[in-house]
Amino acid sequence: MKIQPGSGYDFRASSSGFSLEIEKGWVDYVSTSDGGDILHPFKVIFTSQAEEIFTYRVVTGAVNNTIPSNMDDTFNVIEAGSIWVACGYDATNKKFPDPTNIVLDSGPTLPASTTSTAYVLLATVNNGTVNQIVTGSLWGDRIQIGSGSTQNAHYYFARV
Repeated sequence: MKIQPGSGYDFRASSSGFSLEIEKGWVDYVSTSDGGDILHPFKVIFTSQAEEIFTYRVVTGAVNNTIPSNMDDTFNVIEAGSIWVACGYDATNKKFPDPTNIVLDSGPTLPASTTSTAYVLLATVNNGTVNQIVTGSLWGDRIQIGSGSTQNAHYYFARV
């Protein structure tokens, strides 16, 4: 019996068991354009320099199984700064992170998290050198005791 074959793989099941045949080998996440370093989710990579402006890109990663909406963007930093992922909170549906409000951003310093947005530092950058902080996709939780703007929300993230 054959069940739902896909591109590059085939699945077969019988009374004796099942098998999965994969035509392609495992992906080797080594990039020759990144000096042979192993790539991982949310890895920040230096791509170019134009005078004092340094450009970086970020390898695809996810927060609570949601990929940031601007994953293909490049980030320009003047000499030194930070690159982070911002995770919004949907107060109407009490959902964190709001899957429609997860974005990558950069700037001189990481913003402080608020009751409506959590910021996770992916890397600090300085003149083309990357100090990587996060080395994988993330899972996050939001805890707020009480309600209103006077009650702080606390965010907790773990690598998955």
